[in-house]
Formats: sequence, C-alpha cells, structure tokens
Amino acid sequence: IARTPRRRDAPHCNAPRAHAMPPKKPAKKSAKAIEKEQRDAVKTQLATIESNMRAAGCRHVLDSLFDAAIGLELWLKRNSKAFPAAAVTQKVERLGEIATLACDDKLDAEHAYWELAGLYTIVHRESSRKELNLEAPSFIFPPFPLPSMPADDVLTVEDIEAAIGCAIEDIPAKLAEIAREEAEAA
Repeated sequence: IARTPRRRDAPHCNAPRAHAMPPKKPAKKSAKAIEKEQRDAVKTQLATIESNMRAAGCRHVLDSLFDAAIGLELWLKRNSKAFPAAAVTQKVERLGEIATLACDDKLDAEHAYWELAGLYTIVHRESSRKELNLEAPSFIFPPFPLPSMPADDVLTVEDIEAAIGCAIEDIPAKLAEIAREEAEAA
C-alpha cells in the first residue's frame, strides 16, 4: 500500500480539529437536589450550634414549632436595634403567622421547620458578630423535625383558674376588682 506524502500545512493528529466537540458543561442540579443540599447544610449548622450551646451550659431544647416561632420573635424584638425596622416587622409578622397556624393546627410543619431552622442559624451567626452587640438565643433548635405544638400543651380549666386566681365564671368580678385596685393606687 502506497502512502501519500503528508502535506506541510496539514494539522497534526493531536491538533484541535474544527469539528471537535466542546467540553461538556456540568449538569444542572434539580431544585430538589439544591434543596436537599441546603437542608443538609442547615442540619450540620444546627448540630454545631447545639454542641456549642450545650458546652456553654444551655439545656433548653425547643419541643415545638410554636415555641420556636415565639422564641425567635422575642429574640428579634429584643435585638431589633441591629436590623432595619421593616425587616424586623416583616419577620415578626411571619413568626406570628406561624405561631397562629400552629395553634389552629393548620401549619405545614415540614416547611415551617426549615423556615424557622434557617432563621435560627442566621440569628446565631448574627449574634456571634461582636460589633453588633447582640445577645445569643437561650434555646436550642434541634436538628430533627418538630411538631407544630408540644404534646403536653394542654391547659385544663383548673390550670386556667389557678393562673387567674378565680373560677372562670367569676372573671368579670375579678376584672372589676383589679380595676378598682388600680384606680385606688393611682
């Protein structure tokens, strides 16, 4: 077999060809995969925060989404000076909505858990910034799902009567008595 001589201007074998395939782009992640990565990162942050807080002596672990919403709302109100007023108002309103939905048993617990967990990690990050002079939360947000309301969150009529110091049917008279006492003191 006769070989044809190579032309001087012909490309070498390892030279790029005009018809070569462009390098493959990395595959785009699905929204579900991105959400899983974000949730895994939040779980890791929650576990780290819990470990640090336990080492610092904190023992109060939240047992419901209602408690989480109330705890975060109180923290935001106490530390509102470090944040834009509109942002604080918006977050406080949303936390109030979550607490109300939890009480009404209408809360999407999984979605609320991740929303509150994300806010909790932000709160911890911001409270660790010395220049903001914020107090750290005094509770631990666990790295596992929470119920909307704690299982033991039931008040009996007896509990209410003990708290207010009279029978429920005597509340109007008790309120009148308190009003008289306040008027006399003024």
